[in-house]
Amino acid sequence: MKISFLLPLLLVTTFLPGQEAERSPVVLKASLGVGVVSYEERATIIPVVSEWESTEGTLSLDGLILYENLHPYASVRYAVSGNNEEEWREGGFLVQENDLQATHSELRAGIQLPFRQEERVTVTPRFGALYSVDDYTRDNFFFLVEGATLFNLNQEVTETVRMAGPTAGVAVEVQLSGSLRFSMDAEIAWLGYVEAENDGFGVTIDAEEGWEVSAQLFLFKDLKREGTSIGLGVKADRKEIDGAVISIPDGNIEYPDNTLERVSVEVVWSTTF
Repeated sequence: MKISFLLPLLLVTTFLPGQEAERSPVVLKASLGVGVVSYEERATIIPVVSEWESTEGTLSLDGLILYENLHPYASVRYAVSGNNEEEWREGGFLVQENDLQATHSELRAGIQLPFRQEERVTVTPRFGALYSVDDYTRDNFFFLVEGATLFNLNQEVTETVRMAGPTAGVAVEVQLSGSLRFSMDAEIAWLGYVEAENDGFGVTIDAEEGWEVSAQLFLFKDLKREGTSIGLGVKADRKEIDGAVISIPDGNIEYPDNTLERVSVEVVWSTTF
């Protein structure tokens, strides 16, 4: 999903100018990371459970406008995993194997409200919304159950999951010294809109709902250039989606309940201008 162009557009259009007011400072951050992602599906029509895990690379861009006590923000994130084996089990017995690769694209935007700023500690709540797309591409199917013909062995099947909903979070920053600061951040999102499209079945299913929780810890070091810093930290998030079942002329098709977890170590570059 090509959403990165929305970040500079939002930063430009969310300035709140006065006739003779000075331009509000802008904070830009760019981060690269590597980590581990895992995914699990739990079906009910056929009681199978899938398990998959892979390494993952991430790229994030964030923008923040420091307008008085109202700070508009926007962020984009893209992640891509390796192509690893997914296993499906029924009653503990392996019934299917296939390769799976996942990609993740995300846009978040909202308002930060720094309400407590002491000498060394800043507490900043925020409220916003997110829109994200996860693509799960499967191929190299191998069935261990006689007569199973769900997909051809060499067929490639992509499941695209689109999600949107409101978010709420809080960031706490502690100034450790003149050039070192520690940042903690937590956020929760209610995914009221979840839609799964599977090109193998040619159907789109509206899921019940989902939840996502995330947290991050970073240590920043100010550089010689004023307003510029570099940071190292860890990000973790967990997403739970309640699936759904729809009826088709030949029977029922299910988008199973599922869980996605990721943990990454990231390097961040930040500048204010």
